[in-house]
Amino acid sequence: MIITLAARAFQLIVSAVVLALAVVLINGYGPGSGPSLIGYGAFCGGAGIVIAAVGIAACFFDRLQGVIMLALDAFAAFFLLAGGLAFAIKVKVGDCTSDDYLRDHFNLFRPSLSKDYDTTNPNKIASRFEDDTKNRCRLLQADTALIWITFGCFLVTVALSFVNGRSSKRGGGMV
Repeated sequence: MIITLAARAFQLIVSAVVLALAVVLINGYGPGSGPSLIGYGAFCGGAGIVIAAVGIAACFFDRLQGVIMLALDAFAAFFLLAGGLAFAIKVKVGDCTSDDYLRDHFNLFRPSLSKDYDTTNPNKIASRFEDDTKNRCRLLQADTALIWITFGCFLVTVALSFVNGRSSKRGGGMV
């Protein structure tokens, strides 16, 4: 039970960070709505939080254990795998200081064009816009990595649920 509870707590924390990063990226995008990829990242983070919270509750309520948690964990793992693949395909591997990489992925990294950079100096505005774009690139790369980490956490709990289901038939308890 301790291992499962620790895995669930880690899922909850990492999912919250995935959601927070996606919300920051959505909030700073503009004009218009952010790319659907970032919205899907927010969905992955939110779903991860909900399923991890249900998993924590399942550690204390036997009725939620077993097939229900196995199905929820598999559901989360599937959607996180899809999110991880989508992010990896779109974001690719690159250096956030490379002008070519930033230009190729500008639609993902673009900060709000209506953002106030607290200056009227065009050179400072351009410099801050470039810094903001690089920062958003780093945030998106971090979100990609954390979605993969969350996917791994849910794979662990799928395995623990499966092992728990098999051992409970022999009289064992939750791992």
